[in-house]
Amino acid sequence: MIAENFGYVEENPSLHDLILRLFVTDFANDLNVQVPLGLEHFLITENRFALNASVFLSQWRNNRRFSIYYSLVAGFVEKELDLNQHLSPIKPESLLDVMTFEAVEKRIIVAIKDRLTGGRAEDFQGIEEIIKKRRDGHWVNANLPGEGDNLYRLTHSALESALHLFELRGNFDQGLGFKSAKDMFKAYTDELFHFDLYYRLFHENAGKVELGGWDVLKALSSSVESCYSGWYLDRLCLTWDGFFHSEGGQGLLATWKIPGVTGQADFFKDFIQGAFSKRGLSRVVVVISDGLRFESAHGLLGKIGGNYGFGAELSARLGVLPSYTALGMAALLPHTTIRFSEGSPGDQLLVDERPCASVEQRSQILAGKKGVAIKADDLLAMNKQEGREFIKPFKVIYVYHNTIDATGDKAASESKTFDAVRSAIGELARISRFLINNLNISLVFITSDHGFIYQDTPPKYLDKSGLETKPKGTVLAKKRFILGRGLGNSEKVWHGTTRITAGTEDNMEFWLPKGINRFHFVGGARYFHGGAALQEVVIPVVTVQKLRGKEREKSQVKRVGVSLIGFPGKIVMNRHRFEFIQTDPVTKRVMPRTLLVSLRDGNELISNEETVTFDSASQSMDKRKRSIKLVLKQGEYDNKKQYFLVLRDAETKVEYERIPVTIDLAFASEF
Repeated sequence: MIAENFGYVEENPSLHDLILRLFVTDFANDLNVQVPLGLEHFLITENRFALNASVFLSQWRNNRRFSIYYSLVAGFVEKELDLNQHLSPIKPESLLDVMTFEAVEKRIIVAIKDRLTGGRAEDFQGIEEIIKKRRDGHWVNANLPGEGDNLYRLTHSALESALHLFELRGNFDQGLGFKSAKDMFKAYTDELFHFDLYYRLFHENAGKVELGGWDVLKALSSSVESCYSGWYLDRLCLTWDGFFHSEGGQGLLATWKIPGVTGQADFFKDFIQGAFSKRGLSRVVVVISDGLRFESAHGLLGKIGGNYGFGAELSARLGVLPSYTALGMAALLPHTTIRFSEGSPGDQLLVDERPCASVEQRSQILAGKKGVAIKADDLLAMNKQEGREFIKPFKVIYVYHNTIDATGDKAASESKTFDAVRSAIGELARISRFLINNLNISLVFITSDHGFIYQDTPPKYLDKSGLETKPKGTVLAKKRFILGRGLGNSEKVWHGTTRITAGTEDNMEFWLPKGINRFHFVGGARYFHGGAALQEVVIPVVTVQKLRGKEREKSQVKRVGVSLIGFPGKIVMNRHRFEFIQTDPVTKRVMPRTLLVSLRDGNELISNEETVTFDSASQSMDKRKRSIKLVLKQGEYDNKKQYFLVLRDAETKVEYERIPVTIDLAFASEF
């Protein structure tokens, strides 16, 4: 059988020798240059048998049950051949189709990392396609011996996020210039927040790669930090700060109003009362997630919006100043007045003359609106019946969730901020499903008290505003703000009053450091909020509603369509490249699709089987094209018989499409 399939006939045959020949031949088949001299003697030279070697190894790699053994054997062969020595003179571009060895995956990752670290836009061309191709390959999807998370998958995800970050940076080579605060606020909610998103996704994955013992992304991390902290944050804050004062005295700090953007303090009036008066609802739930910033809410929007029967929209409000928990939480409650207590402690806030620091105190305030407050953990601990009994007496339910701020605001855990964001997104999606599916809530608002800024690299002393002592009259001093009475002015800070920036009854004053500076680093140095940066004061509101009737039917989640293009229906060579197009872009209602593509005689596999993922969100059809190469195994093919190009769902193995083909190798066999 070995002789028939691979042409392996030796006087002293051995499994060891056969394995070396199969792996080297597969490596050579997909190599775009001549195989290294030191490996040539292992090649299966007859073309039909060489192709069979590649088909066999491809099928082995793709077999769920046996692929882990492929990885083990490939690792043995790689060491036996001292493969890295043979790879060193080969350019990475010549290895892009090779899936045989783990060392090749590492070589390609290093090449991508080097191109990205170089920072030249011309080097970015084609990187995304390479990443997509490699992510569909064996090493990214394999359960590798001794591993938890697949580090190759995490590394490619980090590389992709870095690529998107640098490409976005290239869109603003002329700088961040805006005519008004309104224009800049809109630019942030439309596009600029993606800087924060890509930065978070990069570090979320790169951190796990580093914990796995790999240093491959360290140099790239420096380039990412230079782009984000060294360019984006500085310029964003510098431009935004430029709107705080004006010659006419009507700068942002003098009014804290942006045309067309409502303030956080109007949340209850606009959203809750509006839901009762305009929608005729009998009950509304508000979920307040401490520290949920706009880019994280955008990620949540995609997660919730992909649920059948759910509608989700994201809007933004202008948060209060200073952007800290107590003031933000007070602003979100129903109120006629908010003021600071003049007793001890002086920074205590009163909503309609009632304290509001605890969930129990907020519940007492909400009682005046037939409402109640509860912690998210306590709500989720209830079963369906308990939850329904709990909400029955109330019209307004405030659910308090604290995952991000509880992690980021402590020095011991602030490095896990982005992991906390990922957890929070999942938890908030779960809360939404529980409320709508189990408690029959038809409308849920998810918002936050403030956002945050996070820098992976700890700040230098230069990032600290030079205040030798606290100003006289200080009531509360934090990293990003000082509250007090009679603070006076200083050229080193922004000076304002909460009467203007938070609608309080009294003239509590505040100082804010300019840009992204901090007054001190107590409690952590990388995670911070309290200031006026866009990441801190752009408050997200995700509106989640239960859809009914035709709207519910429209919310049906589907997967992208895939079509074969440019194929005449006949295969005349043992190797054939097929091109597919993803017919629609990925959206919150249109999910990616991963297919297994192969040639079959009936259901018998007669080629390698390739995995290809269609996950592009681009509106450009050219960017939604993907191609694969299929190799026919040795055999007699009848040019009058019908064979099939078969596309199957990678997870369920359900057949997506079966396309008739003819195979006529007569012409090719003449050469």
